[in-house]
Amino acid sequence: MALRVGIAGLGFGINHLHSCLTRDDCVVVAVADGAADRRAPAEALGIAGFDRAEDMVETAGLDALIIATPPHTRAGTIDAAKAKGVPLFLEKPIAGTPAAAEAVVAQLDGHRAMMGFSFRFHAPVQTLLARIKGADLGAPQLGFGSYMFNWLPPSGNWLWDRETGGGFFNENSCHLIDIVEAVMGRIERVYAEPFYGGDRPGPTGASVTFAIEGGASAAVTIGGHGVSGQSRFPLLDVTFEHARARLIGADHKWTGLELAVGQGDVMSFHADPETLGRTRYSAALDHFFGSVRDGRPFEATPEDGVRAVRVADAIYRSIDAGAPAAVLDTKETGR
Repeated sequence: MALRVGIAGLGFGINHLHSCLTRDDCVVVAVADGAADRRAPAEALGIAGFDRAEDMVETAGLDALIIATPPHTRAGTIDAAKAKGVPLFLEKPIAGTPAAAEAVVAQLDGHRAMMGFSFRFHAPVQTLLARIKGADLGAPQLGFGSYMFNWLPPSGNWLWDRETGGGFFNENSCHLIDIVEAVMGRIERVYAEPFYGGDRPGPTGASVTFAIEGGASAAVTIGGHGVSGQSRFPLLDVTFEHARARLIGADHKWTGLELAVGQGDVMSFHADPETLGRTRYSAALDHFFGSVRDGRPFEATPEDGVRAVRVADAIYRSIDAGAPAAVLDTKETGR
């Protein structure tokens, strides 16, 4: 039987609505957004519309809920879902600061929730992670990558606020931060040199060096440049003890993997996540809905969301200080 799904927030959440409408394992029965014009496309399809997400959760009989509202507005929705026992898909970022991120985890208190790091579930990344678990690649040693987004949100967008959105590196660059940690290990220290462009209220790009547990390191460029014609991102190239891997992207998606192990095991494949009616979010929703149905643990957790916020916070602290910054827990940062 198809899961009854609700979507809270139809700004970014419209992407999840489109993704769900092509699926046969779920049916979107309700949406919530304070703006009537945002609800209108869903309501035109016969989907129930609500002004408040809490009212939707209370009355719509949901099996699962996708929360795509700005992170600083979610507390009431999370409490309502907990009261009804509704599993959650939380769009990134989990919060704007490490302290706020920890507060969300405390609020969830073990309630079933998946972090919306959707691009971790693209086939090239999943294939590489499976090989890493097989242990034949050896330890990661060096990496380089880039996630220079081809669009900059307007200055008034909530994500630029360091407290509520955590800045562009927290809201957008968290995708690459998550993949670096999934592939190479926990980032312990960063050094960042910023770039300011596009008349925005904070840095719009940065070159960042990551010091990673176990002695590995990586250098990445992150941010946005606002050049819509440039779409060959993201990228992550990693040298392992016995292998070399390159994750290749296009237009915000991971679309390919090149992997060489030892002297003879070479593989290369292309797998665009947007084929046959699927979207760049479909693979993550495969995992989310399958795990909800089967009771399996989620592979992307709220704790992973906290990690990304901590790393982004360290990047900003490095920029502010003009020096390396450790990735600290909430008690050490005070934020």
